[in-house]
Amino acid sequence: MKILFILIALLLIALLTGVPALGAVMLLVIALWILWLLVKLVAKICKRPPLKLEIAPGDNSEEYSTYIAGINYRCDASDIGGFIGTVKPDRANKYDKNALAIYRGDGKHLGFIPKNETRHIRRWGVGVVICVGYIKEGDDAPLYGRVKVYSLLDNGAMIEIARYIKWLIDNHGVEYAPRELNASGIGADIDAWHAMLDNIIAENESAMLGK
Repeated sequence: MKILFILIALLLIALLTGVPALGAVMLLVIALWILWLLVKLVAKICKRPPLKLEIAPGDNSEEYSTYIAGINYRCDASDIGGFIGTVKPDRANKYDKNALAIYRGDGKHLGFIPKNETRHIRRWGVGVVICVGYIKEGDDAPLYGRVKVYSLLDNGAMIEIARYIKWLIDNHGVEYAPRELNASGIGADIDAWHAMLDNIIAENESAMLGK
């Protein structure tokens, strides 16, 4: 910017002293300098890496992870554990017309996508989307929960959900296995859980390769 001020000052001096040739030269120099700045700006923009969406590996599901808002108003210690559920618009919410509610597979309303983050999911549309997550004891509140949301329930999403559940079991124990999947009677057998989840992963990877 100092260079620009100097050039403008010289131009004004040329105009005030009545030297038109010097003024013309200054105008040409200023124009060339501005053109050089524009070229630099365009080159800098072209070097920037393209923006990327979070895509589930190998398929077309976008994904988004966040904490569960309002969980301590709707849940208690009996809800601790993993879950598979859905996220859908809460059109009856009188406090927030754009609210997105999180429901467990058995239909229980667990909480909401944080108000300032709903835009990340609403760009997928206003329909129902699949989610997986967990609830545990909180540090600053009785409960804390996280949820991971997928735009599509496709093979890529199924693989990521199975891997997420494996992570839950390995890091928090078999009691964090989603109750929606425990109807098969696997119970507390961690090896059986791993076998079932690995089978889900393998089947969906094979389906993706067969496309």
